[in-house]
Amino acid sequence: MASDTQRRTMQDFISFRFMITPAFIQIIWLVGSVLIVLGGLISLIVTGDVVTIIVGLLVGLPIWLLLWRVYCELVILLFRIHDAIVESKGGSAHAPMAPPADA
Repeated sequence: MASDTQRRTMQDFISFRFMITPAFIQIIWLVGSVLIVLGGLISLIVTGDVVTIIVGLLVGLPIWLLLWRVYCELVILLFRIHDAIVESKGGSAHAPMAPPADA
């Protein structure tokens, strides 16, 4: 039988109190970065124009990679804000919050 800690963790996971997305965002960022580079290189090679290839490598790819990084950081920021709010209420970001007391 599972201990109280394991049961509570599974309960948190099922009730969406425990967030797994921040860990996946790092993997998604890496996969997205590889796809951006491959897609950019393929599209530059297809155009065949030397000026377009140079500008794309020096300007286009770095800008798209930067924008992708900023987007992923903003998503993670939402989860960090959530953790900070939970901690400011006296709870733990990974522990279940007590229901509010009836007034």
